[in-house]
Amino acid sequence: MILKIKFMSADKDGWDYLQGPPEKIEVEPTITLAALSKEINDVFGIPEGRNHAFYMDNTRRPPYEHVYSDLPDEPMYKDESGIRLQDVLRGEKFKYEYSFSDGLCFQVTVKSPVVQSATK
Repeated sequence: MILKIKFMSADKDGWDYLQGPPEKIEVEPTITLAALSKEINDVFGIPEGRNHAFYMDNTRRPPYEHVYSDLPDEPMYKDESGIRLQDVLRGEKFKYEYSFSDGLCFQVTVKSPVVQSATK
């Protein structure tokens, strides 16, 4: 699966280096959301150690029905641990937010479809 990731915005200054053309990464559809977060951070050179969330319905507004995060004790987010990307994709786009205090927001677009294996 090929994902196109574009930096959209930040709530605070200091993230100018994230501006630029979208990055493309290739991942397996079975990648966990935690591993995908690390992949995105690596490709953009973002330091680790801050919380993040995936907004699979492509909106950062309530209701937060399809939001997965590494904050399992936060009631508005679902625990991402062990969740695979292919199991929570809802369409061709979703948002990724990193560092809630800085509000880094990325638009992720699926550029190749998820191919489901045929079952007998």
